[in-house]
This record gives sequence, structure tokens and C-alpha cells, in this order.
Amino acid sequence: METVGEYLQRHRKAIGYTIEDVARITRINPHYLKAIEENDYNKLPAPAFTQGFLRSYAKLLSLDEKDVIRRLPPPSPPQPRKGMSPASHPEGEKLFPFGAWTAGWERWRSFIMAGFAFAAVIGVTALIFRVGGEKKTPLSSPAVEKVMPVGSGNTEVPLAEPQEVPPQEVAKGETMVLTFVAKEESWLRVVLDGTDIRSILLPEGGQIQWKAKEKYWVILGNAGGVEANLDGKPLGAFGKSGQVVKGVLITREGVSSVPLPPSASVP
Repeated sequence: METVGEYLQRHRKAIGYTIEDVARITRINPHYLKAIEENDYNKLPAPAFTQGFLRSYAKLLSLDEKDVIRRLPPPSPPQPRKGMSPASHPEGEKLFPFGAWTAGWERWRSFIMAGFAFAAVIGVTALIFRVGGEKKTPLSSPAVEKVMPVGSGNTEVPLAEPQEVPPQEVAKGETMVLTFVAKEESWLRVVLDGTDIRSILLPEGGQIQWKAKEKYWVILGNAGGVEANLDGKPLGAFGKSGQVVKGVLITREGVSSVPLPPSASVP
């Protein structure tokens, strides 16, 4: 009966695959594939891994995986360990199944255990140095910036106590009130403080008030048909009934005649 290595090699060559082709498809190390075909089990890893390699190899070649596994060599008594006589082994003691093949696993296991031990020592040492080397820095309170007067060296200036500031009184009469009362129907245009333009047709007996801070420019369509007062003080007559008067300037100082601003002019 063909060995498992011979069996796999024969089918591989029949299909036309090379070792490199099988390694690329199955992602098995080509050195392991050569060891399998040469039945050199000492170069293979643990039996569980080797059986996994064989299943992948068989699947690629469309072979029965169980039949390939059955072609593995039967277990054989282990060789006596170096420095020990056969009599020193208890009767029936076996290191691993599959005989001499498992001797390679023992070497791998020794390497793995040594690697784990070395990694553990390195890890513990690094942890000790890290814990010992860390210095706990106490949290410091945020620095308080001190305001220093110019040219006073390091003399601290105490913060002034907050003081309540009384509300500023508004000057009496800051806002003027201009009142017009119509004796006859009259048209009015008023410019408040040079910007706010108001126009109205005031009926007989009607009354209107406007507020401003500095001045009023007034156009009267019926100068004799209205009476006016500023903050309750009569301003007198502006003209005759039916007369149009332009350019009347009203301030706290009195009434005068001046050119109207362009925005207030009447075509």
C-alpha cells in the first residue's frame, strides 16, 4: 500500500500541480508539503496540525479526506529517551501516537514552552519597571492671574469691591413734544431730527403730536389753519389761512425759517 506521501504526490503530479502551486492554493508552507510527500514526520508540527494539512491537501486533489488520514503510519513504540534505558520506562508508556513522527512534536513543544516562559519574564519585568518608574503628579490648582500696576514691581493690588452704580438720570425735557391742533383742514409734513419724515392730512378739530430730541422741520399746507405748541408752550401763528409755508425750523430756542432738507421738500 502506498504511503500517504506517495499517494498524495502521485495524484498531484497527475493533475499537473507543483509543490509551489499547492502551497499557494492551500497556504501550507511548502517545506511541510515536501515533508508530507517524503513521509518525514520529524519535520512536521503537532499531529492535529498535520492532519489539518492532509485534509486540505486531499480536498485540493479531490481525494477522500478520511482515506488519506487512514494512510498515516500506525502508532509505534517510542524510542527510549536519551540517557534512559528501556527498563526505566513503565510498561506500555507511550509519548504520543504515530511513533517516531511525534518526536518532532516534542521538540516543538519545548520551543513553544520556552518561548512562553521568556515572554512571561519579559512582560513581568516591563510591568515592574513601568510601575516603579511612574511618578504621580498631583493635580495643581489653576493659576490665578494677578493684575499688577505699571511700574510697581511685585506689589499685589487687591481687587476692588464691586460697587452698585446708580442709574443715570435722564435730563428733564430731553425729548420734545410738538403738538398741532387743526382749526381747519390742514396738510402737514414734519421731519423729526433730520431723518424721520411724517406726513398727515389733519381734519378740522384734529390733533397730532410728534416727539424729537433736537429739531423739527415743518411744511404747512394751510399755515393759518393750525395752532402749535412745544412742550405745552404756544408757538404762535405760522401764516394766513390757505397759505403754504415751507422751511419752518422748530427747536427749544424757538421758531425760525431755514431751507428744508432735500428729503422733506415738496415738488
